[in-house]
Parts: sequence; structure tokens; C-alpha cells
Amino acid sequence: MADPEFDEPEVQKMWDDAMETCTAEGLSGEELDHMVHTLTARRLVEHLQNPGVSPGVLQCALRFLKDNDITSLPVPGSAHDELRKKMAERLPFQPRITGTD
Repeated sequence: MADPEFDEPEVQKMWDDAMETCTAEGLSGEELDHMVHTLTARRLVEHLQNPGVSPGVLQCALRFLKDNDITSLPVPGSAHDELRKKMAERLPFQPRITGTD
């Protein structure tokens, strides 16, 4: 018998594309890494958008961000954005946000 205290709420699937339905057979290591990363990120987003998200899912999401060196997002007008603009003139390289192309 299931314990209602530990039942996970049903999470709505947000993506339905080739990434969700393809097989891993014949994919290179790099392609497999990309697939695992993308599918993991998608599952986390689906769970995070659920109002009943569990603390465990939040912890997994934080760990996923940390493990992938995603430390901040470019928020216009934020202190980080202002510092990046001020330092851009002095740095010998073009600053970029970790995890962006």
C-alpha cells in the first residue's frame, strides 16, 4: 500500500520532440552526454514548475546547477550586470556568464 506522505505528485510532461523519443543506440559519447544533460534539465524544470515541488527535487536542481558551473544568470540592471559592464573596459578578454555559448 502506498504511503500518501511519500507519493510524488503527477508532473506534466512539457516536451515531446525527438530528444524525448530517440534511442541511445549508435550515439557518440558526446551525443550521449548532451542527451543526458538535456533530459535531466528538462525533468528538473518539469518538477520545479509543479507547485508541490519537494525539497529533494530542489536539492537535485541546485546540485545540477553547481555541477555544471551555472552560478548566475544575466539579469539586466543587477549588481552583477553593473560590475560586468564596469570591468569590461579593464579586462583583457570578453567576460561571459558561465554556461553560455
